[in-house]
Amino acid sequence: MPYFLVAGASIYDKLQEPKFHLLGVSDGQDDHQSLKTELENQYAELVGFNAIPLAPQVAEIFGTNKSFNVLLRPDNYIGFISTETSLNGIRVYLTNSLFQA
Repeated sequence: MPYFLVAGASIYDKLQEPKFHLLGVSDGQDDHQSLKTELENQYAELVGFNAIPLAPQVAEIFGTNKSFNVLLRPDNYIGFISTETSLNGIRVYLTNSLFQA
């Protein structure tokens, strides 16, 4: 995960728990609230959620000025990036990651 600041603090300050982390990066048009609620209902023990504003530095790092989601593995490597606002892609990623033989 690239380093950047959120409200003057390191992004890594939000990623302390040893679990997956979903970062909902918002351009202000999407608040990610329904995604957060669905995530907490299905994966609260496995995945933490943080809403992050799409600041210019974040847009430059990720190459977009539109809302998106980043799922980080417990080691803070990016596992999945999507502009989808549902858990469908995240669910597939988690299932494939956790239940590989």
